[in-house]
This record gives sequence, structure tokens and C-alpha cells, in this order.
Amino acid sequence: MKKILMAVAAMLLMSGIFTSVSFAAEFPDVKQGDRFYDEITYLTNDSIIFGFPDGTFQPGGEVTRAQAAIMIGRALGYDGTQPQTEFPDADGEASGYIAKLTSEGIINGYPDGTFRPGNVVTRAEMAILLDRAFVPGAVEGSEFFTDVGPNMNAYESIATLSAMGVAMGYPDATFRPSEELNRQQFAAFLARVLNPEQFVPERVSVSDMTLNEKIGQMVIAGLDGTSLTTPDERLMTDYHVGGFIFYGDNLETRQQSINFVNEVKAANQGNKLPLFISVDQEGGRVARLPGVNTTPSNKAIGETNDPDYAYSIGQTLGQQLNSMGFNLDYAPVLDINSNPDNPVIGDRSYGDNADIVSRMGIQTMKGIQSENIIPVIKHFPGHGDTSVDSHLELPRVTKSLNQLEQLELIPFKKAIDEGANVVMIAHILLSELDADYPASMSETVITELLRNQLDFNGVVITDDMTMGAIADNYGMGEAAVKSVEAGSDIVLVAHGNQNVIDVIEAIKAAVEDGEISERSINESVQRIISLKRAHLGA
Repeated sequence: MKKILMAVAAMLLMSGIFTSVSFAAEFPDVKQGDRFYDEITYLTNDSIIFGFPDGTFQPGGEVTRAQAAIMIGRALGYDGTQPQTEFPDADGEASGYIAKLTSEGIINGYPDGTFRPGNVVTRAEMAILLDRAFVPGAVEGSEFFTDVGPNMNAYESIATLSAMGVAMGYPDATFRPSEELNRQQFAAFLARVLNPEQFVPERVSVSDMTLNEKIGQMVIAGLDGTSLTTPDERLMTDYHVGGFIFYGDNLETRQQSINFVNEVKAANQGNKLPLFISVDQEGGRVARLPGVNTTPSNKAIGETNDPDYAYSIGQTLGQQLNSMGFNLDYAPVLDINSNPDNPVIGDRSYGDNADIVSRMGIQTMKGIQSENIIPVIKHFPGHGDTSVDSHLELPRVTKSLNQLEQLELIPFKKAIDEGANVVMIAHILLSELDADYPASMSETVITELLRNQLDFNGVVITDDMTMGAIADNYGMGEAAVKSVEAGSDIVLVAHGNQNVIDVIEAIKAAVEDGEISERSINESVQRIISLKRAHLGA
């Protein structure tokens, strides 16, 4: 593996592609700390990519076949002079690069003799182009993707780039070859293949991790104060927690918040995996980030019934998190507000109609995803028909599975089908499904319903285990163990440093005693690694 990467780097060095990186290029819409800032700056400084006349980069903008030809041609040092091409529709700025790339067998036209320069590049097409242009030979050891098979044209290219760490899959073990790329994603892939030593992180596998490291990844912890304390730093150095959740009392001003986030990230440098840096930024009355404009409530968004508007709100939420260094948002809320007496959901819901909640919630989710922020859909299997606040006590719902399928489950099922990667489980007792345990501790709800019936293969996270619904009825460690046994991947412990330690030690003891199998721990950690790899470059 290393030999192949070095061979690629040597080939590129000889072609004069690498230059010193000064990180001087600046765009108002690409800020330091953004997910692909370094990659975009690297390519800009090497004159491979440029911004637009208004000075922006437009990271979320599409990448057409013509634009891809220009960027790849520049990276290869080709002359972009515009000669006549064999394609009647390729006579613009990209024509010189298209002609050269075609002659080298890197890019092809269509059977009807056209090039279709305005077509948007997909992930599969990206893999083919970068493989042909920059990789001298096949690389063994690719990941398995459930939606990539040997009968696909892009199969070998996807396998090669995956093995190199250039192209990563999604937490549900898919590659999504037909998904269109945006400009920041293409820049990331191109920078990785040009300079793997700088931009391809060392792969972490479950087999490389100790039991302590694995269990730590399964916990997201809260923080005390407005700067990093020694006890919270120990959660990283001694317990290897997988992430942190920030609340309003942690975030006083914009700059203080950025400094705090950066301080936490810096303290995690000794660990193998990056942190989930998370926050509740739903919009409306649940908005933790200081110094940003609060978006409307979900109820107000739902009343517009405008999916494009919902998508734009999601983009705004994603941009807000990105601008302060966060990477995971506990949003959108997919609860249907069917009970007007509900004390906890109310205007946090898009409405009392399953179609509107599904349509608007999914578009908000996709808007958040477009900014490379991980959205968490919540609160499965639905908190909208409760009359009790689970922060204070345990709500009880007496609906049958059939009744849930007719209303509450609809938005979650549709969101899962549309690519949701993380689901938060509510602290609700659904007595017709499991009379003994709340959803967050129920194998019936998590494994049988969510995993098996709704076919969810992503990451499952509990709601905060320090909420009254759990803390007043169970021991913290006991509840965490039962939740992991039921199928949860991540336990959220939002308050109390000692609570976090108690949860980690309880899970470890359960594994050592055989109550929880290490195989199930490994499966959860693999899902977490896949999610971090797809979004955080783990």
C-alpha cells in the first residue's frame, strides 16, 4: 500500500504538479477549519482550481464534465489551448483539455458522438477519471460496498481509490456511485490522489484498537465550563471518548466557542480517531450557537410546505456549524406533533402531518449533509404523541406497531431510504412493543424494528442518558449496558464527568463478564469508524 502511494507521489513530483503550499488563497465561503479548507487551498495555490469572478469558491456548487476536464488537465500539466475537438458540443474553455484527455484515454465521449460538457460528474465517474489519470496500477484491499459490483464500469476504479483512502464510502456500507459531486468534494478527492501523504489519513481499523479505545468511541460526553478542564481532557487521554456535545452554557460568544472547540480538538491529537464535535442546533427555540442568526422554528418551516426552503435552512444550519468547527448536528426533528398537549416537541416539529414532516425534514437533513455536517434524525420511533417531557420523567405510549406504522414511523422510514446516517433513540416506553424497557434500552425497538424492519444500517445513538426518564429509573451504568445490548452504537452522556466514566466502566465490565460480546462492540465501532471516515476523514 505504502509503496503504491509513494509511486503515485513520485510520478506526480516528476510531472511538476507539486509546489510548495503557502495556504494563502482565501475565499469568503471557504474558511479555515472548514472540512476541505486545506485541500481547496492546496489546489488553488497550485493553480489547478480557481474561484468565480465574484471571489467565491462555491463549495456546494456542481462539478460538470467540462470543469472536471479542466481541473484534471491542469493537474497533469496539459496545455489547455483550445484546438478543434472530435465532439461538436465541446468547443468552450475546456476543449483543449478535453482533446488531450481524450487522446490519452482518460475521458470518453458518448456513443452519439457528443461530450455533454454540462453533465454533472457522479462519484462513479470521478473514480474512473482519477484512476485513469493518476494511478499507475490497481491497488488491492478495497472496502466492500453493497451497491458496487463487478458488472459496473467503475468497479475497479472505485476499488482502487477506496484502497488508497482517496474515495470513502458511507456508514451504511454503500458508495452511492450515482450521487453527484460538488466542488469541495471533487477538490478533496483530487488533492488526495495528488498528494496522498498529506491528505490521505492513516486508516484506522477495529483490529488496531484496544477494548478501552473501542468502548470510548461508543460514548459522546458533555463538557463543564467554557474552556477545557482537566477532568474533561482525561476523558480523551484516559478513556478515548468518541466525541463531545456542547450546550448553551458552554458557548458564550462566537470566538470563545471556536477557541473551545479548537482546544478540545487539539487535546485529542493523541487518539486514533477524530472527535464528533456535536451540538443541538435545530433552529427556532433550540439553538445553541452564539453569534449566528437563528433560523425559524420547524413549525414555521413546515407551514410553508416548500422543500427548497427547508433545504436552504438545512444548508444554513450546516454552514453555522462549519463556521465554528462542529461536525454533527442533532437535527432534524422528525417527530409528528400529533398531541397538542406535548410539552417537549411542539414547534420543534414540522407539523402534525406525516407527509409534510417527511418532506420538510428530509430536505433539511439533505441541506445539512450538503455542508458535510452529520445530521441526526430524532427522536425514534416518535416523541410527538407524548404528554410528558422525557427530560423530567418517562413518557408512555400505548400505540401498537400497526398504529406507529400509520403515522410516527413514516418520516423515519423515508429519511432512512433517503440516506440518513444517524438515528437518535428516544426515552419513551412503548408498552405494546416492549413493556419492560424504554425504546433507548429495547432490543425490540432498536434491533427488531429499526435495524431489521426499517433496514437501517447506520449509527444508532441514544438520547441523553442523564435525562430524568432514565436517571430517575435506572442506574447510569445499568442503562448504558442495556442500551448497548439492545443495539445502540453510541451512548450520549451529556452531563457529569463521573457519569461518563461510570458508563464506560460499566460497558467494559459487561464485555469482560460476557454480558456483551466483543463482536457486537466491534460491529458498533466499525459503524462509527465508517461514519467518521466518510465525514471527518478518519
